Amino acid sequence: MALSIRQVNNKKVRPVAKYYDKRVNPDCYLGQKLRVAAYCRVSTELDAQQSSFKTQVDFYTRYINENPNWELVRIYADDGASGTQIYLRDDFQQMIKDAEAGMFDLVLTKSFTRFARNTVDTINVVRKFTALKRIISLQHSL
Repeated sequence: MALSIRQVNNKKVRPVAKYYDKRVNPDCYLGQKLRVAAYCRVSTELDAQQSSFKTQVDFYTRYINENPNWELVRIYADDGASGTQIYLRDDFQQMIKDAEAGMFDLVLTKSFTRFARNTVDTINVVRKFTALKRIISLQHSL
């Protein structure tokens, strides 16, 4: 079904939904499983942070496995790794490589600060995932 251009406030507007494909719009996955990954990170190995790290890993494993429309690909997890240097985090780098290889469609994370504390690094990763048509979903309810 083609969506037509329409006038809004004297400007021609093309509906965005026309350009969505199944990689960008999860609603298009009806009848197919979405390949889902998660990224977890804590910056120190202190007991309190270790509890948070375990909570993140357990939450995403359970959350993804409980959704019948999702297939768990991998939980990427960097334990005791600073958010300031993305190049020193092995699982983060592997997640980027796997995104480029098309291994998953969606990645869940607690917040963008799990990706990087540096705003420029965060923006670059989000742009890369957007270009690869990979969806990032933030889950604040851990």
